[in-house]
Amino acid sequence: MKYLRYLTLATACLCAFSSAAQTVYKYQDASGRWHFTDKAPQQGKHEQVKLSSSRDSQDKPSITSKIEDNVTILTAVNPWRGPVQFLLQIRKTGEYQRDSILVEADSTRHFKIQGQVDYQYYYIPGDPEAKPDYTVIYSPPFASGESYMISQGFNGQFSHMEEPNTYAVDIAMPVGSYIHAARGGVVMAVEENYSIGSAAFAYFLDKANFVMVLHDDGTTGMYAHILQGSLQVRPGDRVERGQALARSGSTGFSTGPHLHFVVRRNVGLDLQSLRFRMQDAEGNDYPIRERTRMVGW
Repeated sequence: MKYLRYLTLATACLCAFSSAAQTVYKYQDASGRWHFTDKAPQQGKHEQVKLSSSRDSQDKPSITSKIEDNVTILTAVNPWRGPVQFLLQIRKTGEYQRDSILVEADSTRHFKIQGQVDYQYYYIPGDPEAKPDYTVIYSPPFASGESYMISQGFNGQFSHMEEPNTYAVDIAMPVGSYIHAARGGVVMAVEENYSIGSAAFAYFLDKANFVMVLHDDGTTGMYAHILQGSLQVRPGDRVERGQALARSGSTGFSTGPHLHFVVRRNVGLDLQSLRFRMQDAEGNDYPIRERTRMVGW
């Protein structure tokens, strides 16, 4: 059985949206600002935008097995561009024996065990020995001059009551809005296989498209619910603060279009969200709570 703990995202927004089509509409309001929506505007200047993925799906970390001469060979593969820690549980007879395995970025490790065994595993992104830098300041994760409202903040009562999302923030952003890096790092992993979302079924809990950025201190920044086909980066890319990553959507467990952003660390085979500071252009801290309006810089 394979547990993808890092993908369990429970998020919420103030709006409602669900669409299976990969068509959005770009229109210009009276002030000249362009907007994106999943519904064709009734009037005014607009154009249809077709979105499709031109990138191959990135493989996920995994452990596979084969048997040669009564020896089980287990292969732990990490295709991501940052370290991954596996919990491997092996059983010959009786109860499972647990073992922790750290596999570095884009690497493979092999293990040989005499005889045939049953095994199961899950994995967590990041090195448990990494030390977070709590002095880092984050910028709002969208373009300079854009303004969006927080729909759920730290300890939010809809879906931010438990780890690994206690210190997550949801930002209500119309479909197609550009998402920018709140902090620099390396693109560790991406997902863009999914086109729809809903908060009505647990099925959608691990069906969110995302960009995961590995920061220099070993923490990760997760940008989730992105629009399918909108990725602006590839795994392994070095990104700087303010660089465009993707466009906002409503994929996965979601009540409407928004960005779910959270900073996490691996605390030893488990993920912990970290409280972070996000500031405006003048260096003032934004309160990370519902209805706080932030402006990009």
